[in-house]
Amino acid sequence: MIDANQKILRTVDDNEAFYFCKGSGNFTGMKANSLKDFMKKIQHVDSESLEFHLNRGDFEKWITSTIGYAQLAADLQLVKGKELSGAALRIRLLSLVSLRLMELTSASKAPKFKEKQEKRGAKKV
Repeated sequence: MIDANQKILRTVDDNEAFYFCKGSGNFTGMKANSLKDFMKKIQHVDSESLEFHLNRGDFEKWITSTIGYAQLAADLQLVKGKELSGAALRIRLLSLVSLRLMELTSASKAPKFKEKQEKRGAKKV
């Protein structure tokens, strides 16, 4: 069974991917199939696309319903109220997503390390 962090960090199929657009029906050619991929695409996609999706609440919807990470969705909801655009918006989105990714990956690795330590301790006895 996968834990909650692994579920959030998973890669989804194309039918569940996030498709970046500059407007309704104006696909940029970029999509994200995971939270890590989402962060990478934020670095390169046109800022017009970031503004479009943030204002519509698309990021929060995808991250909540598909990825299953309500805390990050709430963080992004707060960004909407700051009326950021262009490079400032990109930097803010990147900082939030990267922070949450670091938290998830470090939390996912910690139990594995602890299990290894416990196994080593058990062997010494």
